[in-house]
Amino acid sequence: MSTRNEKKEIIEQIAQEYMETKNLEEKSMAIMVMSAYIEGKAAGKAEERSKWEKKEKEPVAT
Repeated sequence: MSTRNEKKEIIEQIAQEYMETKNLEEKSMAIMVMSAYIEGKAAGKAEERSKWEKKEKEPVAT
């Protein structure tokens, strides 16, 4: 498991590599991948929230 500082360093390194990339096709692909990741993560959170809300509404047997 990476520490917060290690993750920060990795993100900074990736950002630096991205900024230094001259190939526009590679930059476009990187943006598409990042967008897909963000959308997938948001969809996963929404799904989990929906499951949690559905579970809350179910009556509890006593």
